Amino acid sequence: MSLETSSSRMHRLGRSELTTNEVPSVDELVAEIDAITVDDAARVIDRVFAEEPRVLAVVGPFDTEDFA
Repeated sequence: MSLETSSSRMHRLGRSELTTNEVPSVDELVAEIDAITVDDAARVIDRVFAEEPRVLAVVGPFDTEDFA
């Protein structure tokens, strides 16, 4: 987090204060991210992409065989 600008840090702090009425420390945020399991990610992916047709858009030179 030491690479973030003052502006982005203040934006993050303000958003946290407005949405949750608390400002978590960087260590707390890292702990929350580290607590995410593969099963958690899979559950979200299944919910977001639940039985909907998927579409792929590709820009640039490509071979159609790459996407078969």
